[in-house]
Amino acid sequence: MQERQVGERLENLLDELLNILDMEMNQYKELLSLLYKQREYFKSGDIKGFEGNTKQQGTIVLRIKTIEEARKYIVQTIAQHFNIPTNEFTLSKLSKLVESPYDAQYTSYRKDITKILRELGNVRERNSYLVQHALHHVNGVLKTFASSRSSENGYSNKGKIENEIEKGKFVSGWC
Repeated sequence: MQERQVGERLENLLDELLNILDMEMNQYKELLSLLYKQREYFKSGDIKGFEGNTKQQGTIVLRIKTIEEARKYIVQTIAQHFNIPTNEFTLSKLSKLVESPYDAQYTSYRKDITKILRELGNVRERNSYLVQHALHHVNGVLKTFASSRSSENGYSNKGKIENEIEKGKFVSGWC
């Protein structure tokens, strides 16, 4: 009787872990979709869309952290059942320890999670490159504007620019 209860308890934990992995995968997919959209907002110059997208990403990351905590608790409980230290317990090991249909499902989740995490890293890295490249470009343009005027200009008491000597290069031509 007690063995049957342990078996049912383990089966419930295994089902719960599958549900959590499914929720986690859905959040990763949503985050990936937002990262692709973020690139489009950036390319089109849609600052409001970009900011909203970034906020949505933050919300999803918080959800993933919450789901991850639940996953860690269940994994710890399952690892204790199999007398395996939690830090050595992986989905690969779990798939070898359980029977069908769990073994195939855990193997599939391990592959899917690995694939999506790799893709998330790649997209995030490419988006970061785009942002860094754009910032570098903006800094270059700002330096060009700053150096295009003669330093002999000043402000009057009225807050207007006074040219002591009318020389310097404007972007549109010579003054």
